[in-house]
Amino acid sequence: MRLSLRIGFATSLLLTWFVVLMPLPAPAITYYISNLGNDANSGTSPSQAWQTLDRLDQVQYSLQAGDQILLKRGGTYRGTLPLNSSGTDASPIIIGAYGTGELPIVSGSSLVTSWVPYQGSIWRASVSGTVKQVYVNGQLMTLARYPNSGWLRMDQGTSTTLQDADLTQPDGYWNGATAVIRASNWNYDLATVSNFSNGSLSFPTIYDQPGSYQWGYFLCNKLSELDAPGEWYFDDFTPGHGIASLGLEGGDVEQADVLAAPPVAAVAPVEERNRILDWFR
Repeated sequence: MRLSLRIGFATSLLLTWFVVLMPLPAPAITYYISNLGNDANSGTSPSQAWQTLDRLDQVQYSLQAGDQILLKRGGTYRGTLPLNSSGTDASPIIIGAYGTGELPIVSGSSLVTSWVPYQGSIWRASVSGTVKQVYVNGQLMTLARYPNSGWLRMDQGTSTTLQDADLTQPDGYWNGATAVIRASNWNYDLATVSNFSNGSLSFPTIYDQPGSYQWGYFLCNKLSELDAPGEWYFDDFTPGHGIASLGLEGGDVEQADVLAAPPVAAVAPVEERNRILDWFR
């Protein structure tokens, strides 16, 4: 009997110890983001909503299965929606909306302000980071280019050079410009011109050799080619920052809604991590 009691006690003790050590699942959390919120808030109720996606970025790696991120309807949220945690099949991480009105907008672009006159109808403003696209009042602008439409035809091309007798500008004119080259019948290459001399463009090695097929190409992002309304130019050579410039026809750029988009997605790739993007909740 004593042996039996001792065994029973030991078993009970072990079971109790096992229960104590079992981790309890963390309760799911719903985070709220609103244009009228405050990043100093807790973010866990509509009245304590955060204001920016930057605040969400601070917890992106600690999100748990079943958590929800809800953006208030009617708002525009600038930046990147970080998605770097995983849910499960049964408890995905949900990105949705709350409130009433239009669906929320996640915009990877930044509002460009503090424009100053440059010359003629061209204005300029300081921007941070690289700019990939520019929108004015919702319309996509054209990166300053030559020719303004259509394509040029090369005479001969290699993986590092392009010859075109119709390029008659002074030597060095195209230095720093971007060449958009149809290098084969299935792909295009972009290359920064390192030297221009006597109708020949030189650039870092591209993947294909265009040869003598007279593929099309054009040159862009050259300030001196900012010669048509709705074009823009990005200065990637000024130390510390870039300058985006554009020409507007019959209007003051200070009154326009100008957005600059970086070369990144507004929403990080989802892959297969059990996350659901559900604006309609």
